[in-house]
Amino acid sequence: MAGRHWNDQNVIEGANANGSYRLYPNGNLWCWTDIELTQIDSTTLQATWTYPLEFAENPRLVMMQSATRDVTAQPFNVVNPQPEANGISTTQAVLQLQAAAGLDTFDVGDSWTVHVLAIGEAAP
Repeated sequence: MAGRHWNDQNVIEGANANGSYRLYPNGNLWCWTDIELTQIDSTTLQATWTYPLEFAENPRLVMMQSATRDVTAQPFNVVNPQPEANGISTTQAVLQLQAAAGLDTFDVGDSWTVHVLAIGEAAP
C-alpha cells in the first residue's frame, strides 16, 4: 500500500493528507496531526479531523493547544481543547476550543492550531 511501510519493530507507519499513523502488530492504532480550529461563533473554534486510518471502535483522543494561534483573545480566556459532545466516530472527530464561561472571546478569522492524538483498535 502506498505511504505504508514496516519498520524494524514490525510496526506499520505512514502518513496521508489527514495525518500520520502507526499500526502495531496487536492491532493498536495511533493517529496524530496538527489541525487548525477556526471560529464558528463568538465562543467556539472548531474543526473536523478525518483520521488517516479507520478505527474499529471510537478511539480515545488527547488534545493540546499549540503556540500557533491567531486570536484576539488572551490565552487564559479559553478552555483546553476537547472533542465536541458526541463528536467522535470511527472515522473522524469534531474538535473544539471553547471560550471561558461567560466570555465572547473569538472574532471572525480567529484560529488556533491544536495537536491531537487518537488511540484505539484499527478497523479490520
